[in-house]
Amino acid sequence: MPTRDQTINFGAGPASLPTPVLEEASKSLLNYNDLGMSLAEISHRSSHANAIMANANQHLRDLLDVPDNYEVIWQQGGGTAQFSVVVYNLVAAYVARGGDIDKMTLDYIVTGGWSKKAYEEAVRLGMGRVNLVADARKFNNGKFGMIPAEKDWKLSSPEDTAFVYYCDNETVDGVEFPGTLQSVDSSVPIVCDMSSNFLSRKFDVSKFAVIYVSPS
Repeated sequence: MPTRDQTINFGAGPASLPTPVLEEASKSLLNYNDLGMSLAEISHRSSHANAIMANANQHLRDLLDVPDNYEVIWQQGGGTAQFSVVVYNLVAAYVARGGDIDKMTLDYIVTGGWSKKAYEEAVRLGMGRVNLVADARKFNNGKFGMIPAEKDWKLSSPEDTAFVYYCDNETVDGVEFPGTLQSVDSSVPIVCDMSSNFLSRKFDVSKFAVIYVSPS
């Protein structure tokens, strides 16, 4: 049987972790901070659990230079739950800032299976017009596997757009955006699913209204 040092992980989603990190985690699953209890056994309301959350928040803010006006929220539910959550919240935000609900559009850039599912959920919810900004299959012989040039996108007018949604890295279809969206008006909130490539590189958090990261 190969050792960890002899194994190379080419998984598109789960990445390899340093062995010392796994060793430390395994110790905490037996006896966290010499409490005589597992990390999974301590109360989520305890000072120990609160310290874990506070440290995680601060580390994340430090790594990405998260602006002070952004919140880091830890939620239950997978990525597919966010397909609905972002619609409800961003539509409410659009109305709160004086947007015309009768003209409101939700813009979706579909470049793979995950953004396709998100687009379909927005259509199902029926909250305003859902605009398909670009469907990569129309530019690639009916298949995913590329990102249409931004000059070919059909974005809605900024004043009517509740948000623009895209998936930064489509693991199933092997597509990753090379950088932030350039053609979206700065007044339009951008929602990005970074579930599979979050923290793989540094980026400007302030360019986004919502970033979510979660298992499917």
